[in-house]
Amino acid sequence: VAWDKKRSLLYVADSYNHKIKFVDPKMKNCATLAGTGEASNIIGSSITTSTFNEPGGLCVEDGGQFLYIADTNNHQIKVIDLESRTVSLLPLLHVDTVDNITRGSIKMTDKAELPRLPKSAPHLQLPSLTVSPGQALQFVLMLNLPPNAKLTEEAPSSWFFTAEGNEWLLCDPHRSGTIADIFEQPIIPFQLPTNCLSADALLSINVCLYYCSKDSNACMMKGISFNQPFHIANVNQKSIAPIELTYTF
Repeated sequence: VAWDKKRSLLYVADSYNHKIKFVDPKMKNCATLAGTGEASNIIGSSITTSTFNEPGGLCVEDGGQFLYIADTNNHQIKVIDLESRTVSLLPLLHVDTVDNITRGSIKMTDKAELPRLPKSAPHLQLPSLTVSPGQALQFVLMLNLPPNAKLTEEAPSSWFFTAEGNEWLLCDPHRSGTIADIFEQPIIPFQLPTNCLSADALLSINVCLYYCSKDSNACMMKGISFNQPFHIANVNQKSIAPIELTYTF
């Protein structure tokens, strides 16, 4: 159970009915907040179409906007936005092995389940780069948090590559990593494959940040996606300066 002091409601994980319910002590009634009663794993467009599988622990964040749910048999943490009445997945990295190589403040991971960017995450288009097969690049994160905000230690912030429709770009096993301190301008290495299947391709550098306000302890998750177009030419290219990825949340 979890108490929502903002709305004076008690949330209950009705585990074996696969629902999240709320109790209104003033009105003396109980109703379903989320879940259809089906034991499955669907994140729908609203809380009424999303499903759970024996949800367990609950927690309401201090600001009263988010309800965190331990979706036990789906091995996930789901988040209900109580204001927009939507459900999302809390993107936690599940690391099987960790490379001993650390570049800047980023710890590289060999295998990880990629997080999911929030729907509100902006997508920024970068200028196209002319590159050659096998060329090495570096991306420098230069992200700014709001005033009086700090990264959340309990929830690891992370970056990860995607290349929808151009998955052949992702030949390097180091496709994701955690961010310990964005103010040290961490460097993300990327190397194009030697065997390129297209003359034009698009790489996305995605970031999920968890940060809290130092004043109110209100925490939130934000995301950003930088879309880097490539034009791949079979000529010797000069080295390219590190590409700065700048954004202010």
